[in-house]
Amino acid sequence: RYYDGRGEARLDDGAGDVSALAAADGLVVVTHNPLDLTRPPPHLGSGFTDVWRAVPSQSGDASAPPELAPLRRLREHTAPLYACAIGGGLIATGGDDNTVRLWPAGTEAERVYWLALTDVAVALGRIGLQRYSAAFDAAGYLDLESLQRMDASQRAEVAKATGMKHGHARKFEKYGLDASAPSYYGYSRWSNDAGASLQTLQLPGKVWALALDCHLLVAGGALSADGEGGHICVMLFDVARLAAGRGAATALRTLRAQSHARQWGVRSVATHGGTAVVAGGGAGGV
Repeated sequence: RYYDGRGEARLDDGAGDVSALAAADGLVVVTHNPLDLTRPPPHLGSGFTDVWRAVPSQSGDASAPPELAPLRRLREHTAPLYACAIGGGLIATGGDDNTVRLWPAGTEAERVYWLALTDVAVALGRIGLQRYSAAFDAAGYLDLESLQRMDASQRAEVAKATGMKHGHARKFEKYGLDASAPSYYGYSRWSNDAGASLQTLQLPGKVWALALDCHLLVAGGALSADGEGGHICVMLFDVARLAAGRGAATALRTLRAQSHARQWGVRSVATHGGTAVVAGGGAGGV
């Protein structure tokens, strides 16, 4: 659930296990681990990340909380994901494949684009049919409430007039603009993936915690600089040049502390202003 000063918006994505959350600048980042019975227990497949944009409510009430529209799905990891972070124009994701992937969080132009969309275009975007928004405009289907009141036969006429493909037309005819319909879970709204990440960082172990602030990326988990354990380990990276489009993220240093819990690692990290770092985990301390 997404809360702001006006209330809450709820996501029922149907994408499976939610393993990590992050939010900033009107974006909500959610990592998922789908079920894969071909893998050993706990039977989790390769994780992926969904990015949502908070957009104005379609209710017309200025005091109503925003609604969440799907923006992009990030896929590259080859194992379950357990960490994500957003900040400084970047999104970071990490998990059991021993990598951190860095992605663009989005641009100001993209934010303005979403805020300028008509109510009908936003509603189509929620169900993965935003490609037809221009056709809806051209055909004169501009009133969201009228579309929502239509029955199946009327929606079939709309689908024909807007040139929907057969499969899209069948779903629209049956479910209309109801984004909660089972047919719209998962696949349709995320049909277009976001493409490649900006950079992949290879870490010496599983990644369970991430934080981003200004120029600094903090990564923690089952990391071991010497491969033998016996300590907790946090790695710091400078991401300023990557965020500015002028170069790559670079390693800064590794923070280590002795630990008696050899089977555990860092479960949570935080940073403020890129100057202070806090970490905690299986050793029972911070």
